[in-house]
Amino acid sequence: MDESDRSNIGMKRANLDLNDEVGNLVMPGDEFSIPKDSSKVILGPGLRSVIDKRSNELKTIIACKAGLLRKAKPNTFFLEMKTRSYHSFKKDDVLGIIKQKSKGEHYSIDVACRELRAQLSKNAFEGATKRYRPDLQVGDCIYGKVMDFPKDYPLELTCVQPSGKACGLGSLNGGHIFHVPVHFVRALRTASPKDNLLQKIGRIVPCETAVGANGLVWVKASNAVLTILVAQLLQTLSKANPDEYGTYLNKFNSTVRTVV
Repeated sequence: MDESDRSNIGMKRANLDLNDEVGNLVMPGDEFSIPKDSSKVILGPGLRSVIDKRSNELKTIIACKAGLLRKAKPNTFFLEMKTRSYHSFKKDDVLGIIKQKSKGEHYSIDVACRELRAQLSKNAFEGATKRYRPDLQVGDCIYGKVMDFPKDYPLELTCVQPSGKACGLGSLNGGHIFHVPVHFVRALRTASPKDNLLQKIGRIVPCETAVGANGLVWVKASNAVLTILVAQLLQTLSKANPDEYGTYLNKFNSTVRTVV
């Protein structure tokens, strides 16, 4: 979208097509028409649905933030916003640290956001029962999914997918966890195979990774030195221009060769 499209500041646009606007700048108040099969559309950060109070049907989709409209497979739309803060959305995958182990049925989880409290049921793991369930400790890292965020209550997390399987969620052993800007996390999670930074890094240093929508990243390579090098590279890339990624990856490759 060129500057002429935004010559009238404050003028919202209506009846936009989600697919046609992918990659374009969207401003607060812009409205999108309802896709033919709206039941398969998932709205992410920056977008919200408006329900008709009379018919209780989806009326329109509106942008509540400014950012670039992005699409992730299979049919998820969200706004890419340059922000360091995390705003929770249902079904988000997040990383957290257990900060309190109570005698009750929940763990208190630190999701690296001052405004958010989170909790995880001790039974919210694949195959867990009251008698047999993971015995996690304060300081352990978990990869969970936002199940609900009731007003004035902690975020409710789970380590089980809707299928009943963990599918990568759960306790993460060892490794290193660190923080990057939220907009960089979205880029990591939605990149095409051709531009996927994690895959490119993995070709240089095989490693396990988990990326949380809340700006936390977990990395585990074959040893502590390589783990820290990967973490430092990702933190550097999070502040760099995408045009510079290739240069940093080449330097990283050279550094790894001197270490291995």
